[in-house]
Amino acid sequence: MKRITLIAILLGTILLGSGALLAKGKDYPSIKWITFEEAAELCKTKPRPILVDMYTDWCGWCKKLDAYTFTNKIIAGYIDSTFYAVKFNAEGKTPITFRGQVFDPTTTSERTHPLAVYLSGGQLSYPFMVFLDSTFNVINTLPGYYPPSNLEPVLHYFGEGAYRDQKWEDFQSKFKGSF
Repeated sequence: MKRITLIAILLGTILLGSGALLAKGKDYPSIKWITFEEAAELCKTKPRPILVDMYTDWCGWCKKLDAYTFTNKIIAGYIDSTFYAVKFNAEGKTPITFRGQVFDPTTTSERTHPLAVYLSGGQLSYPFMVFLDSTFNVINTLPGYYPPSNLEPVLHYFGEGAYRDQKWEDFQSKFKGSF
């Protein structure tokens, strides 16, 4: 009898725990990642800045950015409402047309996609975020991992267009974030 009770308690705990995990998973928003081509089409009718998350499959900090920063509901919500978010594998093998120029990784022996080299100005490190305006001009680049509280002001700076008329230091000193 004690054994059946113990098994029932154990099963109940597992079921409740897994239910809590599933419910918690619903709280984690997911950014709607799109391609460069999709962003270009969307910008024709509804212009927005573009955030490019440049990553590689082997990059541990890229995975941490995905798991902790991009799943934060404040960060994900702001990105989805303000930017077109492009997820770009910097070692991908698919040709991409960017601003009328074809970047074809199959024409080079390099491991890195030529568009990654172009967007980073040759300063490759991962993760690497690129902020573009709605006509795909590079506004700024951001190498490295950023936790949600550090990325939030950066997103607002570029998302609100404050970079056009404010120095970063001035914007940052006045920014009131959610963290």
